[in-house]
Parts: sequence; C-alpha cells; structure tokens
Amino acid sequence: MPATGTDIRKLGPADAFAFRRLMLEGCRETPADVGMYEDEWSAGNPLELLFNRFSEEWSRQDQFVLGAFDAGDTLVATLVLSRSPLKMYRHTVWISGVYVDPGWRKRGVARHLLDAVLTEVAVLDGVEQVMLKVRSTNHRARQLYRAAGFRSVGMEPRALKFQGEHLHLEWMVLPLGRDG
Repeated sequence: MPATGTDIRKLGPADAFAFRRLMLEGCRETPADVGMYEDEWSAGNPLELLFNRFSEEWSRQDQFVLGAFDAGDTLVATLVLSRSPLKMYRHTVWISGVYVDPGWRKRGVARHLLDAVLTEVAVLDGVEQVMLKVRSTNHRARQLYRAAGFRSVGMEPRALKFQGEHLHLEWMVLPLGRDG
C-alpha cells in the first residue's frame, strides 16, 4: 500500500453496497459537495441499479469508478471517470463523484486517486483533456486540482442552492497536450 495507507482499484459489482454506503455518507456529511441530499441520492441509486451500472456502464476502460480501500478493505474514497459516447465530445473525459471519508482527509487519498485516474486516462485513445467541476469555496479540492495541473476555465454562478445560500461551481480543465 502507498504512503496514504490505502489501496486504489476499480470498483465492480461486488462493491456496489460499499459505494452506496460511502456516497450516502457523503450526502449526509457534505451535501453541497456531492450536489444532492441523502434522500435524493438514495432514491436515484437503489442497490440494484448500482449493481447494473458497475456491471455495464462503469466497467469500461473509459468509464469507471476508482475506490481507495483501507487495510481492512473498507472503501474510504471514490472518484468517477466518465466519457460521452457522442463523437463530438469523445476528446474529453470528466471527473466527478470525488469523496473522501472525513477520517481519511488530509492524508493524500484524493491525490492518490487523482494520480491513479490520470494514469488510466493517459492510455485512452483520443482523449485530449480532463474536465471537472468543484464548489468554488472548497479550497482544499481546488488547490489539489491546481497542483495536478488543472486550470480554471470559468465559473457557473449560483449552480447550487444549499441552506438558502447560492454556491458557485468552478469549471476546471487539464489539457493533456495531445491532439486527437
């Protein structure tokens, strides 16, 4: 295991329950970062649907979920990579669903996941850039992405409304320096 004390691997159907548990925790702990409340995420992601997504949609080379597991094989962090099937969008992959259990924060787990996904992206044909959106007030996440080479390309103002407050999402891109 790396210095973070975690093992990184792609999730599969057998991980659906653990993924659901962690994402529901994220909705409870930081709904503004997940972008959904627990009841909304739960209703839209029953275990059977997640099992099917891991079996089909999230089992491709260019569309998957990475997980960080502790020494006891408990899922403590996630990151989702997705790619559009539409030809005009195939040059871009998207990172979303980044969540780290509060007990594992500030230990390099998110960076470890990000490095792992960028290694996977490096071998994908035709991918020219990686995109993501992050809450503008999530300074640690924004700093992590900038340190990895992402740059801001705009702000989506008032993208979310949480507890009566409007939150902005910063759009970030990592150009890969290759043309398809």
